[in-house]
Amino acid sequence: MADKTISDLEQLAELLDSLLIPVEGSTTNTSSVSIAQLRDFLYNPITTLTVSGSSPSYTLNPAVNSVNKCDLSSLNGTDTVNINLPSGLVGKEAQIVLKIKNPNLATITCAGLTKRLSVLNLALPNFQLILDYDQAQGAWVGGTLQIESL
Repeated sequence: MADKTISDLEQLAELLDSLLIPVEGSTTNTSSVSIAQLRDFLYNPITTLTVSGSSPSYTLNPAVNSVNKCDLSSLNGTDTVNINLPSGLVGKEAQIVLKIKNPNLATITCAGLTKRLSVLNLALPNFQLILDYDQAQGAWVGGTLQIESL
């Protein structure tokens, strides 16, 4: 590598970022992703979300293809938090990862979520909500992973 110049490395990065990798779907519905897009998704910083609204009804607007986190410690068990899911994602890969701290067990809902994985429990004090946009079904699919102390 000692004999490589910055210009050589820039050309390599440009070549790799223009290489498209097919992902999910049949021959009539295949999306592609570049190495640059994979890198941006895998190394994207965690976005801290805050709820909007006022008691007892709040809203969360998580970013797509990003890891989001939200601390709902200031809410009461009688409060409701609605997670807004983006629409119009036909032909695009999309995922939302949301790490939620909810010690007072405010009610969490996802309007428009009609498909789920076998584990979807939004009434936990600490969990990760994983939402994938399933192109074949044209819907968001959601599941949760409980976070527990060792």
